[in-house]
Amino acid sequence: MIDVKPHGRGDRAAFKCLFCLRLGNFVEGGRSASASGREPVCLSRRGRGEDPNGDTLTVTPQIVIDATYEGDMMAAAGIPFRTGREARSEYHESLASESADGQLQGYNFRLCMTQKEDNRVPIPVPQNYNRNDYVGVIPLVESGVIKSAFGYPGQPFLLKAHLPVMPNGKHDINDVSKGAVRLSRPGKHLDYPNGDLATRRRIEREHLDWQLGLIHFAQTDGSLPDAFRAEAATWGLCRDEFTESGNIPEQIYVREARRMVGKYVYTENDTEYAANDARAKRHDDAIAVGEYSHNCHGTDHEGPMIGGRHMGEFYKGVAPYQIPYGVLIPRTMNNLLVPCACSSSHVGFCALRLEPIWMSLGEAAGLATNQAIARRISVQQLDVLSLQRKLWDTGAATIHVSDVSPQHKDFVAVQWWGSVRGLHGIEPAPKNPGERGAHIVSQYFEAFPGHAVQLEKVLGSEVADHWRNIARGQHLPLEQLPSADRQTTRGQWIRAAYDAAHSPVGE
Repeated sequence: MIDVKPHGRGDRAAFKCLFCLRLGNFVEGGRSASASGREPVCLSRRGRGEDPNGDTLTVTPQIVIDATYEGDMMAAAGIPFRTGREARSEYHESLASESADGQLQGYNFRLCMTQKEDNRVPIPVPQNYNRNDYVGVIPLVESGVIKSAFGYPGQPFLLKAHLPVMPNGKHDINDVSKGAVRLSRPGKHLDYPNGDLATRRRIEREHLDWQLGLIHFAQTDGSLPDAFRAEAATWGLCRDEFTESGNIPEQIYVREARRMVGKYVYTENDTEYAANDARAKRHDDAIAVGEYSHNCHGTDHEGPMIGGRHMGEFYKGVAPYQIPYGVLIPRTMNNLLVPCACSSSHVGFCALRLEPIWMSLGEAAGLATNQAIARRISVQQLDVLSLQRKLWDTGAATIHVSDVSPQHKDFVAVQWWGSVRGLHGIEPAPKNPGERGAHIVSQYFEAFPGHAVQLEKVLGSEVADHWRNIARGQHLPLEQLPSADRQTTRGQWIRAAYDAAHSPVGE
């Protein structure tokens, strides 16, 4: 069954709209399938639990969206999933390990910290703090490998404070790939994805204690230089953030947990460039876009925690990529969508695992749910083009176009044209794979080259021929489309094609 319970940290128990699942006890109502096992099955479970007043809550969903990091609802429903790494041979991914294993990308807390005295809270000292856990920092500071307590890549530091600085002088403190000292603890969290609530809380506590202990050591240990400790001591938790949980995030940063094995498994190959093209592989059923690189913070650790090194790390820059509808849905169960623990390989997930992408997938899942309920169909039967049109109407992109924003009057027309292959094949592949625009700061860059449609550019004959071939394949009336007369712009041509495709029959 699904238990709906109060949820909180420590003495706080605020009732929230979430399901605390008793995994393995999700049996009420049974599950049916055809003899072939290929027909959609129904997720229709009744959940019972108690709110703070002791009342019973019963839930019989038409459609379920599992938006958890961990894929708890998906797993409880019996949907196939993975938690480890696939072998390189399975999906032919260059970044995959040679053999399959159970390794999982490391977690850490992303603390929000500040140097502003009027909003600074001291770092709490873990009850089990042990100085010996951190003495490995001392020779790193003495040798100059680490010169400051906080910093950003490009300078030797202990703890990464993301740039740019957030409003009101706040910083996101995160693990840094290939750093001398790490916040993530791969190998120490393997029981988390399938663990019960107590197991997860234990792992969270261990990770948090490690991070808080490291900061406390940097701020107070007498073996470190005075200047180093003084600089470290200027940092503290933000007084006005996470006020109900001791100024510490309620959730650990789960980079990867369960991954559904769904209708479509997203892999490294989906972010590869299309042949001779500036754009990545095209997906006709795209419902979101991403541009985060394949990035793994490590899946194992070799040697001591300080002085050793993470294993399984990788980074691969890619062009903006499309994400197909099939990553959201199971192969069979007909009323479940999974936008976070979505269907992907380990390497593929290392590109999809960012909140902006999950928000886009969540928006698509929400709109898909609305359409499936309204039309009384399964999530597998959904007309993806209808979903795409709704996404475009709300300003959501299914293909990246750097110079046509959601506020642009031609946004929907350009997105539609991209969905029928109109934006592929007009810009050549970059000389350097993964090439980005000019660097701004930190992880932020100007627009990717080769992803502008240039609506005001005069339509050339080569692009015109390419586009007319696409229009012919879409059964558009070619006589209604302008030619490359040295006056017609790309924007005029796309608008004409869109109007021709969407004019009522007979006009």
